[in-house]
Amino acid sequence: MFNKSQLIAIIFIVAFFIIGLIVKGIHDYSVLPSKKDDLLNSKTNTESPLLTSKPVKKILVEIRGAIKKPGEYTLVEGNKYFDLIKIAGGATEKADQNRIKKNYTLKGGYTFYVPYKRSQNSFYRNKWIHLEIKGAVHKPGKYTLRQGSRYFDLIKLAGGLTKQGDSRRVKKNYYLKDGYSFYVPFKRFRKGILKNKWIDIEIRGAVKKPGVYKMRSGSRFYRLVKMAGGFGSKANRKKKYKNYYLKDGQSFYIPYK
Repeated sequence: MFNKSQLIAIIFIVAFFIIGLIVKGIHDYSVLPSKKDDLLNSKTNTESPLLTSKPVKKILVEIRGAIKKPGEYTLVEGNKYFDLIKIAGGATEKADQNRIKKNYTLKGGYTFYVPYKRSQNSFYRNKWIHLEIKGAVHKPGKYTLRQGSRYFDLIKLAGGLTKQGDSRRVKKNYYLKDGYSFYVPFKRFRKGILKNKWIDIEIRGAVKKPGVYKMRSGSRFYRLVKMAGGFGSKANRKKKYKNYYLKDGQSFYIPYK
């Protein structure tokens, strides 16, 4: 049998071993996840952004001017102007980089014009504008004029009005702005009270019959859409269109989805 000192040593070893097991059990229990944590984790997983993300909204925009590939492009809502320029092949060597707001957030249905460099060897340096004119003029097309020119200067450069042009519906004293497009209306011959009460309106984009339409003065926007055959199947119907009164020479663009 064991003597007294041996028994004390054995008891001490057994006690030390038992205490070690108790301490280890307490530590393992503390690191186990609770049921509450499991529920929180499962809730977090089900609410992952990848599962609840909204569908990407696309917009249609147009770009022209000093760009390598002018035309219409479809981008994601929230894209910047520099994204559109990159997709369109980038600006040409003649583009004026100082006049391009590249960080502008794009909006659907808009047309963007990349300006050209102005003359470097002229007294009128940085004072040139680029415009377009169509309709009842002899030479419709794109023209470059000095800043500060008026509408009648553009008409004169385009060869003047044709015999069918309605001069009474042209605001010739209007100051021109860079990148604008003008439509010179044709005459409308009507008897009696309807004489000179017709307007020319252009509509393009997501309609069945885009083009220029002659309408009575006082007509509203949805009347124009109806004349153009209505909205196309790919028209952005979520956009709210105001049924305001139309004005002579206006141009409307209906964006796609």
